[in-house]
Amino acid sequence: VVLNATVYLNSIVIAVTGVIGYTLAGSLINCAGKKKLM
Repeated sequence: VVLNATVYLNSIVIAVTGVIGYTLAGSLINCAGKKKLM
């Protein structure tokens, strides 16, 4: 049970980190694109 819970938590952490990283990257790209357009 402990191992399964650990794997489950690790998967959640990786998923959340990936989503946050993807969102930050998208925001940076949008900001850079807007600056270039201006």
